[in-house]
Amino acid sequence: MRRLVFAVLILSGCSRSQAPPEPVVTVQLSTENADANAPAVAAFFRRTCLDASADQGAFEQALQSSGWEVERTQAATSANPINGWQVDQGQLYQSFAEVGPGRRLVDCHVALPGDVAPSVERMAAALRPLIRHPSLRPLPHGPQEVSWQWRPSPFEERVVTIGLLEARLNRGATGGRPGITIHFASTPASVPPASVPPAPSGDGR
Repeated sequence: MRRLVFAVLILSGCSRSQAPPEPVVTVQLSTENADANAPAVAAFFRRTCLDASADQGAFEQALQSSGWEVERTQAATSANPINGWQVDQGQLYQSFAEVGPGRRLVDCHVALPGDVAPSVERMAAALRPLIRHPSLRPLPHGPQEVSWQWRPSPFEERVVTIGLLEARLNRGATGGRPGITIHFASTPASVPPASVPPAPSGDGR
């Protein structure tokens, strides 16, 4: 009886280890209703820029499992530390640099042409709920722009800015609809605030 139970446990363990990975759902942005793309763009930005941009291996893995069409367009070098990808109809750029023990400068942004870009307002409404932190606050910003700042720790400052893509970069867009850019930057905070609320359990963004 013990041998039978042991054999069943082995077989069940093998079946679990051999289970195929969940298929990646392909994302295709709509050109018919660009505002409807906001949730997909927000999820992609969170998966890549917010959650993984400070670790190159994790970042590239997040890209490959995102469901977006991805094609690398440039690799970082010592002279130009920026990685670039074509993603669906847009562009993604990412870079980071070590500036001290445990201290990094991280920069990541997505640029989308007008054919698939949600409005700044719709993009902000989709992305804001994904940035959950008690220190989150709006920053002063220009017209047709939204910007937030927060500190996941006393020694790191994060900023997200959503704004219009420069007209000269809005290539291929039809109908005059503006493109957008979503920019994320993480910098070491040289002077910690007097009091930083602790991050909610399980959410370190």
